[in-house]
Amino acid sequence: MFSLPDGFLGGPFDRTAALDAGIPARVVEGSRFRRLHKGVYCHRDHTR
Repeated sequence: MFSLPDGFLGGPFDRTAALDAGIPARVVEGSRFRRLHKGVYCHRDHTR
Protein backbone atom coordinates (compact mmCIF):
# COMPACT_ATOMS: atom_id res chain seq x y z
CA MET A 1 0.00 0.00 0.00
CA PHE A 2 1.27 3.49 -0.89
CA SER A 3 2.23 5.67 2.10
CA LEU A 4 0.38 9.01 2.05
CA PRO A 5 1.69 12.32 3.36
CA ASP A 6 -0.36 13.51 6.38
CA GLY A 7 -1.64 16.59 4.57
CA PHE A 8 -3.75 14.44 2.28
CA LEU A 9 -5.61 12.67 5.06
CA GLY A 10 -7.17 15.65 6.81
CA GLY A 11 -9.19 17.42 4.15
CA PRO A 12 -9.93 18.06 0.51
CA PHE A 13 -7.13 18.46 -2.01
CA ASP A 14 -6.88 18.84 -5.74
CA ARG A 15 -5.47 16.22 -8.04
CA THR A 16 -2.60 18.45 -9.17
CA ALA A 17 -1.38 18.91 -5.58
CA ALA A 18 -1.42 15.15 -5.04
CA LEU A 19 0.52 14.49 -8.24
CA ASP A 20 3.05 17.21 -7.33
CA ALA A 21 3.52 15.50 -3.94
CA GLY A 22 4.38 12.24 -5.69
CA ILE A 23 1.09 10.43 -5.18
CA PRO A 24 0.34 8.38 -8.30
CA ALA A 25 -2.90 9.14 -10.17
CA ARG A 26 -4.06 5.54 -9.70
CA VAL A 27 -3.89 5.98 -5.90
CA VAL A 28 -5.98 9.17 -5.97
CA GLU A 29 -8.56 7.51 -8.20
CA GLY A 30 -8.67 4.37 -6.03
CA SER A 31 -10.97 3.30 -3.21
CA ARG A 32 -9.02 5.19 -0.51
CA PHE A 33 -10.39 8.52 -1.74
CA ARG A 34 -13.76 10.07 -2.58
CA ARG A 35 -14.22 12.45 -5.46
CA LEU A 36 -15.97 15.62 -4.27
CA HIS A 37 -15.83 17.61 -7.51
CA LYS A 38 -13.94 17.34 -10.76
CA GLY A 39 -10.30 17.18 -9.71
CA VAL A 40 -11.04 17.51 -5.97
CA TYR A 41 -10.72 14.52 -3.64
CA CYS A 42 -10.65 13.68 0.06
CA HIS A 43 -9.74 10.58 2.04
CA ARG A 44 -12.70 8.22 2.39
CA ASP A 45 -12.61 8.44 6.21
CA HIS A 46 -12.61 12.25 6.29
CA THR A 47 -15.72 13.72 7.91
CA ARG A 48 -17.06 17.06 6.82
